[in-house]
Amino acid sequence: MMSTLAIIDDEQEDRQDEMLSVLSLTLAGGLFAIETAQVLEVLDDTPLVVVPNSRPFVRGLLNMRGKVVPVVDLQRLLGMPHGGTVADPLERRIVVLTLMAHGEQALVGVLADRVHQVTSLSQTETETIPSVGV
Repeated sequence: MMSTLAIIDDEQEDRQDEMLSVLSLTLAGGLFAIETAQVLEVLDDTPLVVVPNSRPFVRGLLNMRGKVVPVVDLQRLLGMPHGGTVADPLERRIVVLTLMAHGEQALVGVLADRVHQVTSLSQTETETIPSVGV
């Protein structure tokens, strides 16, 4: 097992503005992070209104204080394997995000097996997920 040692130098201190505030969550047994600037709210798992003939990754719609919010299953959307450890239903959450779509702000909920905490990450520690054309 390899370990690394972080050495703080003047240049690294100058890059403090490159730190991102992120919400960490578990999805399909993996740890992921979403920028907190995009997170509007974290909700308990709630019953959704199923939309007939919708795409397979769309789990349904929720009413959030009068706003209709589509909820997506990122596992299906990103082609992640299902199965393995089953998430505790009491820990499942819906993370409501504010995203830009076609030049306008849109709300979308994403299912999370578990939400952990808000933390900071260096931009060099992050990877952008591939575009999925939603």
